[in-house]
Formats: sequence, C-alpha cells, structure tokens
Amino acid sequence: MLLKRARRNGNATWNGMTKILSLLIVGLMIVQIIKPLGLPGLKRRADFWKLALVAFALIVLTAGLSHGS
Repeated sequence: MLLKRARRNGNATWNGMTKILSLLIVGLMIVQIIKPLGLPGLKRRADFWKLALVAFALIVLTAGLSHGS
C-alpha cells in the first residue's frame, strides 16, 4: 500500500535513485581501498573517506529534492 502511494506521488523513483547512488558510492569506496582511483584528492588508499562525504552529501540532496516536491 505504501509503495502504491509512493509511486503515485513519484517518490518511488527518488527512492530507487538513492539506493543506486548508495551502491555506486560504496562500490567506488571498495575500489579505492583495493586500488586507488588516482583522481585528484584520491591518490592514497586512505582517501576513501572522502567518497563517503560525497555520498552523504548526494544522498541528502536527493532526499531533499524528493521530499521538497
């Protein structure tokens, strides 16, 4: 019932986007720990926490956009 309500309101798309975004960032964090990505600011294995901050900011932004409309 809640899912039907969410789909009617368009929130199911945002919920799916948040989950996909979370999985993508976690995957990037795992890759960063195994072999650094080499991007500016991500040259060392210990820099994986920066990806966590970016993920948190993007998820907050996505959630804010979904609840704001």
